[in-house]
Amino acid sequence: DHRDLHYPLRRQRQMCIRDSKYVVERLRDPEMGCPWDTQQNFESLQHYLLEEVYEVIDAISRKNFIGLKEELGDLLFQIIFLAQIGQERGLFDFDKVVDGLTKKLIDRHPHVFPKHKNGFERRIGPVFSVLCLRDSLS
Repeated sequence: DHRDLHYPLRRQRQMCIRDSKYVVERLRDPEMGCPWDTQQNFESLQHYLLEEVYEVIDAISRKNFIGLKEELGDLLFQIIFLAQIGQERGLFDFDKVVDGLTKKLIDRHPHVFPKHKNGFERRIGPVFSVLCLRDSLS
């Protein structure tokens, strides 16, 4: 279980989103987390979120693609952090954010994801389920 204190963070392998979520969860742990991280809330993170967006834009403007990779990671951290706060408050969690985003993208692109008489969901649903299961296990 990724909530276990002994979740295997192996730095020699490539980290995945599950690892990032685990790290943020640990940072926010009221007993063993980081004091600064545990004190943050939606409002206190607004400035940092905006700062990361500007840093992403700056890296793109400068065509600094190595820096862009790092800045995108920092922005993703803010998103995971905000989703963790949402989960703690019983509002939403990261998976619900991803679910909403994915459904919105599919709905906004009927030319790419058409609903035929057999139904898009029936055709592609099992593929998404396998991919989601694979991601949750990795």
